[in-house]
Parts: sequence; C-alpha cells; structure tokens
Amino acid sequence: MDNDVKLVLETDNTLIEFKVIDYKTKLAYCDTQNKVDYLTKTNEVECYYYFSSEGIGWGSVSDVYITTKDLELLSKGLSQILIDKTKKLHFETEKRLFEVDVVATGEKYNFCFKIIDGLEDVWVETTFNNLNEEQFKKYIILFLEWSRRYPVLTEEQLFNVEKVSW
Repeated sequence: MDNDVKLVLETDNTLIEFKVIDYKTKLAYCDTQNKVDYLTKTNEVECYYYFSSEGIGWGSVSDVYITTKDLELLSKGLSQILIDKTKKLHFETEKRLFEVDVVATGEKYNFCFKIIDGLEDVWVETTFNNLNEEQFKKYIILFLEWSRRYPVLTEEQLFNVEKVSW
C-alpha cells in the first residue's frame, strides 16, 4: 500500500477522502553543522482529509493526528464484526476527529463514518446501508491495513533514532 492510498466515502451529497500519512516524529537532536536531524517516532500517526458536503461546504484538513492505539482498537472492532463475533460497533478516536458506527444484520452491514470539519466543530457524515460483505470490506480494508502498517510501538522502538539529512 503506498502513502497516497485513501479511504473515499461518497454519497449523493457528501464526499470524504481520508488518509493516514505516517508516524508523527519528534526532533531528538538537530545537527546544523552537518545539516542533519535526528528524529524519533511517536505512537501517533498524521492524517489528512478532504470533505465536501451539501449544506456544510468543503474543507481540507492536515496536521491532525490519531493514536496508533486508536487504529489498533478500531481494527480489532471491525475484525470482530467481520468474523461475526459482534453485531454492533461504535468507535470514537481518543482526540475528537472521527467516529465509526457499524451494525451487522444477517449478511448486511450498515456503515457510518463521521469526521469533524476542522473549523466549526460540525460533523460531516456518510452513511451506507444494506451493504453486502464485499461492499463493507471495501470501506474498512484501509483501517485494517493502516493498523497493520502503523502498529503501537514499544518503548524500545520509540527510542530508535532516525537520521534525516536536509
């Protein structure tokens, strides 16, 4: 999966494009003489999203972060829905960014994704009802992949320093 893969949710009057970019890093040391930064990763991932919604307008939001624990918990919840261990899921990110609601009835799925607009504190929402398993997987596969790609890092992994030249 390349970095430009995004979750695209589109209904008649709303479009949301959401992607996870990479682990958030923090500066451990800046070597100006050799023009090198030494960075360490954090247990947050940077996200970007775009939305357009009738009645709300459009927006483009960057420099927002969710925890890798959020990705892990959402992935586990979605997996439980897929393997028929649970019929409902309500998930909210730790930092108020998005919510996911899923209800499974028989072999059909209702899937709702809401994201905050970034300015007015208004929710932009897409809802899909009566999806079959293939259609449902199309919307959730990226969350599962992002969780795999950006796992919760151990203390040891958080202290690994990466050298980045300017």
